[in-house]
Amino acid sequence: MKLIKEEKINREINGLFSSDFILADDGLYLIEIIASAKSWWQNLKLKSFKFLFKDDDLALTLNRIEITTSMSNETDVRPAWNGNELKGLLKTVVIAVKLKKGKHSLSFTPDQKPYLKSVIISQVEETNFLTYFPTNNNPAEKGDRRPWLSFIIINLAIKDLTILAKADKRGRDDDDIKLIIDGETEKNDDKKSHQDWYWCGKILRGKEKEFKQAVDFNHGAHFIELWADNSPYLFKIELKIISDIQDGAYKLSPEYIIGQINELYKEIGMEVAFAKIPV
Repeated sequence: MKLIKEEKINREINGLFSSDFILADDGLYLIEIIASAKSWWQNLKLKSFKFLFKDDDLALTLNRIEITTSMSNETDVRPAWNGNELKGLLKTVVIAVKLKKGKHSLSFTPDQKPYLKSVIISQVEETNFLTYFPTNNNPAEKGDRRPWLSFIIINLAIKDLTILAKADKRGRDDDDIKLIIDGETEKNDDKKSHQDWYWCGKILRGKEKEFKQAVDFNHGAHFIELWADNSPYLFKIELKIISDIQDGAYKLSPEYIIGQINELYKEIGMEVAFAKIPV
């Protein structure tokens, strides 16, 4: 991984804020942003009556395209950082995207006064793998169940996903991590655990656990979300990338064509299933 830019902002944002960067080469890049936002209850203690029931939010755009992260059904979740979810705690947003050389821009639009900590731009030098090792906001700040990290994959073909993390038992409380992939929560198969929390400190007691799964991420936006309870730790997120040549062949495969048909049917509120691959 080659560092392109690191900007430490460390302040509240109360107006439109932009962070521009210039790339020397076409390539695959990781954009890592850490910020926090307060809930309406936290703001109630700080502000006048006119700001009652107003949480902090921070919206993000990359080259004028809005980046959203939460797959929740709640109404106030469009911004990448939502104060009623975060309750003042830090959340990391990572974007994996291919960009052309030249100038690019990240823009942040606040509602109230969210806190922007840092922006890091890195170029992925490996060809077939992308490995993200978090250094900041890791372990998670101590707090109750809330979004911790959103990993957004834009217009990449991915066939394997690996996540290595750990959770511990701390007195009467324990660390937990919930894993949500494209809106679907991955279940913990241990019957004694919290079923919706794939890494459960009550079971793991500080041990590492690996999630590894073959995925079918084709072009478009895909979301890997980690929610934290208490203070768990993430070692890495690793993606196996289908190269452009492999991607071209993959798009001719029956599996890809069936996947595209399924997506078209979902857009009109229907589902289709094949008992076997059609001719």
